[in-house]
Amino acid sequence: MNAEATSPSAGLLKGLRVVEIGRRIAGPIAGMVLAEQGAEVIRVVDRSAESDDRLRDAILARGKTETPLDLGRDDDRDRLLRLLAQADVVVENLAPSRLRARGIDFDELRRERNPGLVSCSLHPFPAGDPRAELPDHEAIAGAAGLLYEKPLGPPRFHDFPIGSVVAGLFGANGIMAALIARLSIGRGQHVGATLYRSALFSQILLILIKGGMPRGFLPFKMVGTPFMGPWLCKGERYIYLHITLPAHNAKILEVLEEIGYETEVGRLRKVMSAQTARDPSQVGSIAEAKKLKRLYGEIFLTKTPDEWEKTLGDDLCCIKIRRADEWLRDSAEAGMSDACVVEDPVFGELMAPGAAVVMPEHPPVIRPREIVDDRLAGVLERWESAPVETAVGMEAIGELRHPLDGVRVLDLARVIAGPCAARILAEFGAEVISVQSPTNLDWALSFHLLFNAGKRSVTLDFRSNEGKEKLWALMEEFRPHAFIQNYRHLDLAKTIGVDPDSVHARYPEIAYTHLNAYGNEGIWRDRPGFEQVVQAVSGIQISYARGERPRLLPAPVIDIGSGLLGAFSTLIGLYNQKRCGEGSVGTTHLTTMALLLQVDSISAAQREESLHQSRDKLGSAVHDSAHEIVQGLVRARDGRACVAGPRAEIARWLEREGVLKGEGGDPLVAAAKGLRKQPISYWQRSIENADLAHSIAMLPQQKLKGLLANKSFSRHNSIPQIRKRDYPGCPSAFNFVRNPIEMSLTPIADISPPPMRGADTREIMARIGEDLPEGAGTTTYPENKPLFVWLGSLIRWGYFAWRSGNV
Repeated sequence: MNAEATSPSAGLLKGLRVVEIGRRIAGPIAGMVLAEQGAEVIRVVDRSAESDDRLRDAILARGKTETPLDLGRDDDRDRLLRLLAQADVVVENLAPSRLRARGIDFDELRRERNPGLVSCSLHPFPAGDPRAELPDHEAIAGAAGLLYEKPLGPPRFHDFPIGSVVAGLFGANGIMAALIARLSIGRGQHVGATLYRSALFSQILLILIKGGMPRGFLPFKMVGTPFMGPWLCKGERYIYLHITLPAHNAKILEVLEEIGYETEVGRLRKVMSAQTARDPSQVGSIAEAKKLKRLYGEIFLTKTPDEWEKTLGDDLCCIKIRRADEWLRDSAEAGMSDACVVEDPVFGELMAPGAAVVMPEHPPVIRPREIVDDRLAGVLERWESAPVETAVGMEAIGELRHPLDGVRVLDLARVIAGPCAARILAEFGAEVISVQSPTNLDWALSFHLLFNAGKRSVTLDFRSNEGKEKLWALMEEFRPHAFIQNYRHLDLAKTIGVDPDSVHARYPEIAYTHLNAYGNEGIWRDRPGFEQVVQAVSGIQISYARGERPRLLPAPVIDIGSGLLGAFSTLIGLYNQKRCGEGSVGTTHLTTMALLLQVDSISAAQREESLHQSRDKLGSAVHDSAHEIVQGLVRARDGRACVAGPRAEIARWLEREGVLKGEGGDPLVAAAKGLRKQPISYWQRSIENADLAHSIAMLPQQKLKGLLANKSFSRHNSIPQIRKRDYPGCPSAFNFVRNPIEMSLTPIADISPPPMRGADTREIMARIGEDLPEGAGTTTYPENKPLFVWLGSLIRWGYFAWRSGNV
């Protein structure tokens, strides 16, 4: 990176040189979020590889300079190598065999031409995994990573590219961590994250539930609660309601009484037990849940979703369940930044996801891609005339065990997204203290188990003036380099005294990160929101339902992805802090991540109009449906398998086997009955016999038990990605899921499971003069129930949740 101070009009990564050799989603996502923050990203398009969605490619190429090369030609390959010799970063997700065939070796480049190069590979499977030789289709890595599994019942296929999007964000985090490490060790290194392992991390909650969670928790009791789920309204559309917090449960009853539902509220109060009022996520009994569900169902049928959203949505998580295109429209009309419009040089006006991270003092760079067909001549001339600093060597300041050794982070966040961001930083080696208000809610404690690993935990009620003084005293003692919070909006943080201005007044160099549901712009910013609500408002529940009643995608993928964006924002701030001694403010929000997960459907929704606009530029072959990837779960004689491949070649294979009935549509659906006649191994051999194994993949559906039994698939730098570990305060060991990032010189830390919530309160508060008794601030987990009681509850509530359509 050429050393130059940033200005308010430039992103914090201005001057960073990035080469993206990407296809499909993972590599382009990593390149796009770097470009948004001012990095110069040169996207090299390999002409020898056919694209399966050129419109999606254009959406993810915004902010980049795109140039086509034929990497099979020696002269084009040499141009690329010259470019890499002057780059800070290269990110790629080509097949490993394709890189080797083209003579591109990143370690050799570091040894001979560019010692500071940070390289990042985002492949479907790790090197050495036999599945790495399969065609690199999204669904294959997803099936291996348990993406289609549910807590109960058979797997359910969906089209969300979770593995690619999450891997791309893990890659972007790894790149920033490597750049921070480079400032100390003077060398670049290799970073990797696979789609398979990223998918597994996104299923961390499912792995906890299905892999033997403590018997004090009753997950299906929460899933089955009538205080969280979709409700049919007048007009045959749905709202989504999430009022599992006691205060929210009390508030909805007050509002309903105020607007004329006194009789109905009286019935609700009569049915609702004291236990339910204390914790609406743990309803007293199934009989009570059924009565509450019937009463609320009658109430919600009296108004349209729009009316309920207007009445309840400002203070409660009550929203109309929307399609993705409706949210794109409504969020834009609300003044939000979830989407942006760019004037693409080929397709014309395109709707694209907005900036993933916003640095208010350094606005994101949002512009159309620039297509340059000069085979890198202009970029090479400019880059080689001003050699990248690391190409001529950097002075090493010292060695590091982990990228963030010596960095201190204060985490005030709760639930999943914010704590996940801080956990990622802990895995990069940061010292993290989690400070949270007191709670005994079971669901909050279960999330603590997953997302506060690697941290110390303090309980402090900082809503009072006395609590605020203690918080500031703690900050003065700890002197954090980074600060993370996820209050509903920044004005609310101001009432606590932890808004950016207040924090920077005392610690001007701090990297400040704020996460929330709807961002800090527009009329939605004040509204509360959780994973389930954002899935509903952004279109994910309707897409996952595939024409049925809206369904919750049973994984906190928006929260986890937003956590990765929060960590990325913090890493950018830390990088700037270390280079320039400046503080920063970074923000991200859940609905942004929801749209990144729907980039395929956003592309498809615009395809017809965009192709019409581009006919004169690209001709009639702009979109060949034969190259579209068809993928899904099928049933063979001996079980389920995931199949993926180009539409035309899947059809040819199935016709050859005589099982394809009818033309058009999805050939896997048309051949469903025929595929049941033979075992999976037969169909795998038939793909090879048809000479289609280079393009079609078939993989048996992975289950957690089988995955854990096959240790070779879960190894991660000699540490399994999933392994049983002891958790303080829990009577038995259970599964711990490790971050999927690999770094060649400064590996991530093998962090410990979290302490009991608040377990470090006494020790840490003593540093600011607080003399607390032993055990002060510590919250114990729910006591383990006898096995037969726990199993009985699991079965009864699981069946109720399944019958209710919640799983």
